[in-house]
Amino acid sequence: MEAPYYALFWRMGAGACGIVAIIAAAVTAVAELNISADARDWRAGGARTDKNGVNRTQAYSREWIRAQRVREGLAAGRMPQAIAPHDPAPQPGEAFFVDTRAVCSRYTAAVDSSATGTPAFVSAGLIVTGTYRRQRTWLEAQYVRFWRRPASVRVVASDRRIAVHAGKKWLSFPYAAMTAIHPEVGEATLVCEFAATPPLLLRGAAIPTVALLTVHQTTGADAVRTHPALGVLDE
Repeated sequence: MEAPYYALFWRMGAGACGIVAIIAAAVTAVAELNISADARDWRAGGARTDKNGVNRTQAYSREWIRAQRVREGLAAGRMPQAIAPHDPAPQPGEAFFVDTRAVCSRYTAAVDSSATGTPAFVSAGLIVTGTYRRQRTWLEAQYVRFWRRPASVRVVASDRRIAVHAGKKWLSFPYAAMTAIHPEVGEATLVCEFAATPPLLLRGAAIPTVALLTVHQTTGADAVRTHPALGVLDE
């Protein structure tokens, strides 16, 4: 085959790959936008219902009030009331506090953003939310595709870890293994970084409480009071 044909087929293949990447990014963005919209709507006094007529906004409202109370308790040195989920099996002395459904996504590339002053995966992961919509850059558009498609999962949080049930198995994310956390509670979102595994993104009605536990167990009660991303809980 002559060289011009090689170039033609190469361009066609590259174009097809680009289209697939755009579609995947769009599917991810729509799924995440629905969750962010739930969080914004209840704060604005609106309401959203699912296909069964269940008012999802009410769940966000209840969980927001709960997060405010949990924050007050953690700041004063009091852990929330423990629960007893049927799984996963607790470690010796471990106490669980949250058992909820959420959307989970993992990041597949390790890159930082000098343009935004924040890890590129955080900017890309939150590109559809109110906080970061004003900060869209070419860099964010490039890296949004590295987030895997969001999946609905069960999430439990204890005094030692966040556990995610995905693919018929439990994945454990110990607080001690986290190198950085990004608790965007106003968007019902938490992003956690790790030294040896891909970043984790969680979104859902109860994720503000999971974020509070994560902040408390990684950086202490003072951070619960002073972390700038948690200030929206005062509203």
